[in-house]
Formats: sequence, C-alpha cells, structure tokens
Amino acid sequence: MGDAQGRAGRRARAAGRIERRRLRPMGIWSRHHRDRLKGLWRRLRHGDSRERPYRLPQRIAAPPTRAGVALVAIVKDEARHLAEWVEFHAMLGASAVYLYDNGSTDGADALIDATPWSVPVTRVPWRSFDGVGGAQRFAYAHALANFGDRHRWMAFIDVDEFLFPLIDPDLPTALSRFEAQPAVCLPWFNFGSGGHRERPPGLVIENYRERSAFPPLPGQGSLLRFKSIVDPAAVVGGGSHTFGYEGLGYAVINERGEAAAPWEIRKPGFAQSSVLRLNHYFTRSDAELAAKLAKGRVSRNGALVADAYRRRLRAYGVGVERDDPIQRFAPALKARLAGLAPADPP
Repeated sequence: MGDAQGRAGRRARAAGRIERRRLRPMGIWSRHHRDRLKGLWRRLRHGDSRERPYRLPQRIAAPPTRAGVALVAIVKDEARHLAEWVEFHAMLGASAVYLYDNGSTDGADALIDATPWSVPVTRVPWRSFDGVGGAQRFAYAHALANFGDRHRWMAFIDVDEFLFPLIDPDLPTALSRFEAQPAVCLPWFNFGSGGHRERPPGLVIENYRERSAFPPLPGQGSLLRFKSIVDPAAVVGGGSHTFGYEGLGYAVINERGEAAAPWEIRKPGFAQSSVLRLNHYFTRSDAELAAKLAKGRVSRNGALVADAYRRRLRAYGVGVERDDPIQRFAPALKARLAGLAPADPP
C-alpha cells in the first residue's frame, strides 16, 4: 500500500516536472505563456466568465423593414447625465435607445419614463442576477435577441461614451460607409478630469477637453479598448465589448474592415478612427470618479476593481493633449436640451 502510494506520488511529481518544462522551455517564459498566465490571473481575480462570450440561440432575422441606428447601454445612477447623452445621439440620427437599468437609486427610472425624449427610449429593469457578474453581457444578449431585428445597426456603449461622426453630418451617413462589414469597432479616446475636482455645471462634452494620446504612447496600452457597432443579423454571440460573427468568430473589426482577435488589438496601425469617434469620459470630475468607484461596475456585479482605475489613471498621465472635434455639436445640443422637460435631472 505504502509502496503503491509512493510510486503514485513520484509519477505525479514527474508529470508535474514535465508539464512545467512544457510551459517553460529551456527555463525561459515565452511571450505566449506570459500572456496565458496574465489571463489566468485576471480570471482568478475577476471571475471565470468576465469575458467568456455568450452564444445566441439563433441568428437575428433581417427583415426589409429594419432600419436605423439603435444605442444600447446599461446604466446605474446616471440620472444627471442621461439627458445630454440621449439627446446628443438623437441629434446625430440615433433612431432608438435601450437603457437597461441596473438598480438605480437616483431617480433615473422615473426620469427616463417621464421625459419627452426626441427619440424612442425603452427602459428595461435589469438588476444583477448572476453571481459572477454577467449583467452587462446578458443585457446585450437580451437587446440583440429581442430588439435586433428592428435595426440595421446596434451600438453597445456606455453613458460616459459619446459616439459621433468626424466628417459626415450624422451617424447613419457615417455608418453607410461600412455596409459590407458585419460591424465596425471603435477605439476609446480617453478624457480625464481636466482639473475639475467637483462636477462643473454645463455639458460633459464641453467641460472635458483633455485626452490621452492616440495612438497610445508606450505605457498607455491599458487605455486601448474597443466598443462595437454591429449588424444584429451578423452576430452569433458576444461579450461586453466584443462580439462573435458568422464565419468570422469572436473579433474586433476596424474601420478598414480588418478583423483581429481581442488579444491582437495592439498591433501597430490596427486602431482606426477617421470616420467615427468614440469619446470616453472615463473619470469626469474627481468627485464623480470617486462616486463611480463606490457604486461599482455593472459588468462585475458591483465588484469594481479600483486598482484597475488607478492603473488606467497612471497610464493616462503618460501623455495628454487637447481635443476639440466634438465641440461643433455643442451649440445645437444646448438648444435641444433647453427645450427638454424636465430640464434639470435630479
């Protein structure tokens, strides 16, 4: 009995040594294995399903009546910012907005329902129900499965992100350039606090005009993320930022129609933003960033990892520059908001 156990133990130890040699050829970690270890560490910290894609049970229909650009966002305690965000995108041609309310306590639900928006806004109650943290991924799957057949395009972005055309008058015109693609994915242009300690009055898009460098400088790789605008009929599954497409798989597709796996997005020249722009106001003021950290992130079921934001802020500080392309829309947006009731969100 003892000898058998001893032999089994020796075999297990030998197998372990062989496996370690496989993973560490000649005692040197390859880049591939370092990346695998980093991915394992992230999964251990944040949960196995953090980026595990879901799969839709069936393809979304593509009836000839579908048209327009819909926005899908999951929100939590964003009442102060909803009017600017919704009306900005309505002004640029969005035909529908779907807001998944992740248990807001600031009156956002009543505000959404009571405001006479200039675009149809659908509020979906969406409290977290998955213990690992899939509220955002499941909200996107729900939107695709239930509303996807109504729209030519669906953009999956957050309320701190503003999508706009750089050269065309509106979003539908800009997106018509990508008819041959199943999606177009846009990199973040990350804006910091601009020195504001407290929330300033006025528009987000006017108050914050300093962003990190693009393309990112060395040390800013953590700031390079993409968000997706998809043809719902081409989607077979997805995650929070990235989706899977028939015949292509789980991919990020840039403005040139080039597809890359999510771990390949840092390839030089891959990130493109010459037709459309996605401004990401990831901090707003210092006080608002503190509130964001306190409330948690819906993609993690409320368990936001604060050190990830600290790393992002350090990367942001490596190099910043002024950015004004979105300012051309500010006067029309102000006029639009002045005629909207209720004018002052809670």
